[in-house]
Amino acid sequence: MATCFQLGLPVSDVELLVDRAERAVMEIGQAATTRSPRYAQMLMAVASHPQVGNAKHASYLPASAATLYELTKVPEPTLKYALQDGVITPDMRRPRGVSQGL
Repeated sequence: MATCFQLGLPVSDVELLVDRAERAVMEIGQAATTRSPRYAQMLMAVASHPQVGNAKHASYLPASAATLYELTKVPEPTLKYALQDGVITPDMRRPRGVSQGL
């Protein structure tokens, strides 16, 4: 297992990634028992997306699974530039992501 120093990340970013990963695991477990199969599919789409599921972007992304899922629908070039330009923020709400075209 790589350390935060081997990854070249500040400890605070690593702590944030671990926190988000723990929440994601809990959500997936809850989705399997208390939520719909559709919700579990949404979480899997987020986790497998090359931009949204990328751990390097975790500190810039919203925490809401629904918002993250909506971001998976944005074309990758648009999403990439939105991440670089700070259009996507941790406090971003779901409707803004797709309906306003970033």
